[in-house]
Amino acid sequence: MSRIGRSIRLLVAVVAALVPVAVCGGSEPVDSHATSSVLRAQRLIHLFDFEEKVEVGKLGHYEKLPMGWYAMGRPDPSSDPNFLAQPLHQLLMRRAGFSRHSVVQFDGRQKTSGEFSLFLGLNDCNNGAFLEVGALPVIHGSDYQITAQVRTTDLKHARVRVTAYFVDDKGHRIDRSVVQTDRFQGHGQWRPVVIKLSGEEPAAAWIGLELELIQPDFDKDAPLGKYQIVYQEVSGGAWFDDIAVWQLPHVEVRTQSPVNVIRAPHRPRLAMQVRDLTGQLLVAEVTIYDHRMEPVVVARRNVGAGEPTDWAWVPPLPGFGWYLVQMNVHGRDGQEVKSALGQEGITYGRMAFLWLGQEDRHDRRQLQRFVLLADSVPHRQLQMLPQLMESAGLYGAVVSCWDRSTQINTLKHRIALLDEVLHRLQDEQRRVTLSLGPVPGQLGEAINVDPHLPVSMFDESLDSSW
Repeated sequence: MSRIGRSIRLLVAVVAALVPVAVCGGSEPVDSHATSSVLRAQRLIHLFDFEEKVEVGKLGHYEKLPMGWYAMGRPDPSSDPNFLAQPLHQLLMRRAGFSRHSVVQFDGRQKTSGEFSLFLGLNDCNNGAFLEVGALPVIHGSDYQITAQVRTTDLKHARVRVTAYFVDDKGHRIDRSVVQTDRFQGHGQWRPVVIKLSGEEPAAAWIGLELELIQPDFDKDAPLGKYQIVYQEVSGGAWFDDIAVWQLPHVEVRTQSPVNVIRAPHRPRLAMQVRDLTGQLLVAEVTIYDHRMEPVVVARRNVGAGEPTDWAWVPPLPGFGWYLVQMNVHGRDGQEVKSALGQEGITYGRMAFLWLGQEDRHDRRQLQRFVLLADSVPHRQLQMLPQLMESAGLYGAVVSCWDRSTQINTLKHRIALLDEVLHRLQDEQRRVTLSLGPVPGQLGEAINVDPHLPVSMFDESLDSSW
């Protein structure tokens, strides 16, 4: 292979290795019945089946909302001062764009089990419900998987979204932990939803949940711009049932390099961990794939129930190159299903690394022809940029000034971090080109520009708080 060909493959591999510094994932069961066959009863933290209406009805009480659930965008009639003192409760009760008159209540017309589900009805505006702080305490060191069944009426424009996150002990949402589904429609059928929270959040005290029925937004990319017509639903709704919260093992796969680039004479050394608090005996199956996604090495190991939870492994790789490591974790009893992602078992962890030969200083002129594209890199990965370029032997980079989530209150931190990184690269005589794309979402909304066309910011004089 030519030097240029090697350089191109090196660049592609380095870009791929930058993102998955340490990635943990979770299975997405095909349906709730399949979930119960994999995630045993001891992993079920809580099930919201909305059947408490049956019990309170026997006592002569008929509450509109399930216990612990509250409507978004409207004051709560509760006189409990502890509830009103929670910052997250105040934030969600005052949330703009949510109608005070839309229906949020038990409903018996549609359900997947029992007699009732939770219904959100439309009344021109958005509608939503949230779980009170304190209903779902966190067990530190565990990951969590939230499964639910969702059904909508024949919606044309509105969409459903489910959101989960951690809440700290002061009652504030931990924004970096937020996980959301895409906005979707059920098309009149019950649809399973699965999202996962990673247990690497030391400040987590509780789990927060939000169920939303959202009207269309103003589309910044629409050809008509500010003259566009935004269609909204005037009727319809969504049902939610059997919302289950499961405790999962926490899975980590790492190499000895923070940037997952290893050079000879060193060999890649994998450090793996499966941390589970249920006491179940598990099997971890580790498969390593090459750049063609062909499996090259497979290993299995028992974990949990007294077996070691951490171990190291120097895999026998066929040669230098880019590799993907995937660890599937499943039970010893063989109860496992194939998920929608093609994975099997309870949960999985995945990461990639690059194994290179010893650096050839004569190739520096060739490597200078290529740059690393660090587009919309988050803070943690931006700090790793100098080490990544040093490990990979690259001398140039294009770096975004910000990432998509940059906001006014985080801009100063981003500037300070960028300044530190640029000085380090300059001291190492590496070339850096700054990029304005993509435009942060908050900035794009404030000045009405396409986030993928940052040059449009200079089309006219814009009055903005940025």
